[in-house]
Amino acid sequence: MKSVGHLINNLKKPKMEFVKESQCEGCNRKVDIYKSEIIGGRDKGKTIKIKYGCKCEDLKLAREAVKKGEQAKFNKLRNTFLSQSLINDDLLEATIDDFIPESDSQKKALKYVKHYIERFPTKKDKNIMLHGSYGIGKSHLAKSIADEIIKKDYTAIFIATPMLLRKVRATYDTDSKISEDELIDSLIDVDLLVLDDIGAERATDWAIERLFDLINARLGKHTIYTTNYSPEDLMKIFGERDYSRLKHHTEQIEMEGTNFRLK
Repeated sequence: MKSVGHLINNLKKPKMEFVKESQCEGCNRKVDIYKSEIIGGRDKGKTIKIKYGCKCEDLKLAREAVKKGEQAKFNKLRNTFLSQSLINDDLLEATIDDFIPESDSQKKALKYVKHYIERFPTKKDKNIMLHGSYGIGKSHLAKSIADEIIKKDYTAIFIATPMLLRKVRATYDTDSKISEDELIDSLIDVDLLVLDDIGAERATDWAIERLFDLINARLGKHTIYTTNYSPEDLMKIFGERDYSRLKHHTEQIEMEGTNFRLK
């Protein structure tokens, strides 16, 4: 009886013929191209070209692994730190389509926001500061931006600044599921961060330091701010140095109008 090894050695092997050395357009590596004959199946006898040395598939798998890791990190942030309950009930269903502007400044703000969403991510004018009185739609627009950016397969977080600082303090508890560094790092990494109601937090040295550690770490990334304070008031609250960081690559948009909540 012939051995299995003998049978394997006598199996018909495909004919291989070297064609040329080339460079793969996908991975930019040098590859050897061979012609090979198909020895079985429906396409028996046909020739195909085979590339040896190509790393396209390896690179694709690596990119997918990195993407999965980033998504897992973002999901951890949403699951252990943020939840829909941190968004006011009147904002849960807020969308860009149901924002009805009543003043010229609201119309201009809506137009700019739509343009911002369309060209996201952009190399300049990365940030927006929506400022104006209470109840005129600043948070509505900011939350809508975050929702639309998520639809474009980017990560986005919307959170009120006072709530953010309370969450940072909560990480100091011994039973906290997330550390301060994990929390801040996750907010640094997110594609778009919306800090709602900035300036409403109690302006202690600790609060300002934590807030601007985050803002400084996100320089060059996309951040949206909303505030009930004027630029002049924010300068008084934070000081010229810190306020200048808020202004960096930031389009300041003033909104005026009637308080929607009172109506």
